[in-house]
Amino acid sequence: MKTIVLAAFRLIPHTFFSHVSFNGDRAGMKSPNVRCPTAMLLFSTLLLFGLVPHGAKGWSTLGHKTVAVLGFEMLSNNVRSKVTVILGPNDISHASVWPDLLRDPPANDTEMHDFIAAHRSHTDWHFINLPLNANVYEPAGPFARTNDIVQMINRCIDVLEEKSTMMSKRHALRWLVHLVGDLHQPLHVGCGYYRFNGNNEAILIKSPAEAIGHQHDRGGNRLHYSKSGKLHSFWDDALVDRIDSSPNEANLLPILRAKVKPGSFRTTGPIRSWSAKWAVDSVNEARGAYSGLQFGEADLQQDGDLDSIVILRPKNYAEKQETRAARQLAKGAFHLAELLNNIQWP
Repeated sequence: MKTIVLAAFRLIPHTFFSHVSFNGDRAGMKSPNVRCPTAMLLFSTLLLFGLVPHGAKGWSTLGHKTVAVLGFEMLSNNVRSKVTVILGPNDISHASVWPDLLRDPPANDTEMHDFIAAHRSHTDWHFINLPLNANVYEPAGPFARTNDIVQMINRCIDVLEEKSTMMSKRHALRWLVHLVGDLHQPLHVGCGYYRFNGNNEAILIKSPAEAIGHQHDRGGNRLHYSKSGKLHSFWDDALVDRIDSSPNEANLLPILRAKVKPGSFRTTGPIRSWSAKWAVDSVNEARGAYSGLQFGEADLQQDGDLDSIVILRPKNYAEKQETRAARQLAKGAFHLAELLNNIQWP
């Protein structure tokens, strides 16, 4: 695969970007008007497989990289140039996975270790645990945090618009690209809360009012459908693999590109309200992800804390959820481009 793609790289004209123009629509979103679709396809493929030269290898799921690359395709020329300059030697594919690499940084990567030292709570930025019937995000509500995924997206925007210096622009852009992807994974937002009967059987609580004070499953991380199978990991990895089962997963990008629906994906209102709107949409999708699950016995630690819950997935669960996962990936790419195109860049 790398040999084929590297050979394709030589076919991209040096004037590649001059072949792409962007037209605005009534909502301000820049829509691609590609005069050289072959060049765009080849360049996107190179980004996806990490073959546009950069200084580090990305280690994360194909889903994050594809969301970033598809979003990059939909940027205006001006914004694409700004993003490229800020990211420097690393492309947007690498940027999309950099925050996950912080969980196990190489010993000699001083940039990563310095970032971790400055932002000890960075692992909390990837998610929020909203009950499944939540229909609004309340910044001061019982389930929000000042460093949850919704608020961190807005703090990254502040950095890029030079209204904050909490981190560098490069770090803020990396995090923004990653977090927009995370926000569209339903189990990074929606979460099951539970009470337990005398037999330690889990009873799902969906109502936000009833969920307060009850234990939750950490976005499906405590839900086990097999000895090693967790619902959250199934959504992170297995469903992405199902969407594109081709050798080397080479078709995910065009599959998602075909699922982008600007008319129904477009976001309105001030951009700092967008992450909250997307979070509520993801909770709605999470309700579908939990639909039909049967909850069995909970494994509680001696202090009563929840360790795990055995679940039974309904018949054809994977087939039914594959469509939802593909839609969320495409939506994440569109919203990433929409957000970057509407930031007030200095």
